[in-house]
Parts: sequence; structure tokens; C-alpha cells
Amino acid sequence: MRRGPPPPDAITEAAEVSESTLYRFFPAKRDLVLSDDLDPAFVAAFEAQPAGLGTIEAIRAALRTVLADLPEAEIAERRQLPALVLAVPELRSALVDQLTGAATLLADAVARRTGRAADSTEVRTLAGAVLGVAMVVLVSIEGDPGADVFARVDESWALLAEGFPF
Repeated sequence: MRRGPPPPDAITEAAEVSESTLYRFFPAKRDLVLSDDLDPAFVAAFEAQPAGLGTIEAIRAALRTVLADLPEAEIAERRQLPALVLAVPELRSALVDQLTGAATLLADAVARRTGRAADSTEVRTLAGAVLGVAMVVLVSIEGDPGADVFARVDESWALLAEGFPF
């Protein structure tokens, strides 16, 4: 039984991308799932949102701000990431580790914004809900290469902010 990350050719074949695309996103194998260079920009954009804006609305605005600052070519490349990560079981499972780190990062930012403790039930629940929604969107668009992951995440976060009508 093989252990460790899958070889690059298995990843590129499963995700139907070229090896150059793979290494553009991930210079080293470890970077395949443990890297997100937009986290600091997202946190800064979140913290820059007006104080009167609700927390989830500030999260939505932060995503829009970060995307607005990216070149269209990079946004297009980032839209390929879900297929790349979800296509390989080892990478899919490693996504949980990345989301755990993101939950801590988001909880810390929410705590600073709201004055609540980062480890409070309210803050952890909000961070978990926001990231859980993003994960569900990623999984739901698997096999739909034309899906706009960012628009779907934003739409789903809007539901969290507004509450569900049922």
C-alpha cells in the first residue's frame, strides 16, 4: 500500500490539468493542500470593513474586496482549485487540516472585530458555519467546471446572514 501524497502525474490526470498548472499553484507537494496565500489579505479586508456591518456581511465584503484586487487570470486559475483538490482522495482529506487552520484564523479575526473571545461558542460556531458552507459549496460543484465557486460561496453566506425562511 502506497503512503504519502500521490505523485504529481496522478494528481494532474485526476484533475485534468497540466503539470505546469499544478506547479503554478503548488511549488512543492506540501503546498498542494496546506497553502492559501490569500488568508492575510482576506483578514485585512475583513478587519477594514465598517463597524456597523454585520459579521457575516463583513466576511462577504472581504471576499469581494480580495477578489476585486486579483487579476482576472488569477481568479480563473483559482476557480480550478476545487477540481484539483477534490479529484484526489488524499488531497480531499487534507483539506480538513487546511479548514481547521482557516477556522482558527477566522475565529481570531471575528473575535478582534466583535470583542468576544476567539474560543467562545458563538465565535467558533460562526467560523465553523462560514467555513462549513464554503466546504459544502466546494464539494457540490465537483464535476461542474463552469461553476463560479466564489459566487456560490457568497450566495450561501448571504443565506447565513439573512437566516433561512424555513
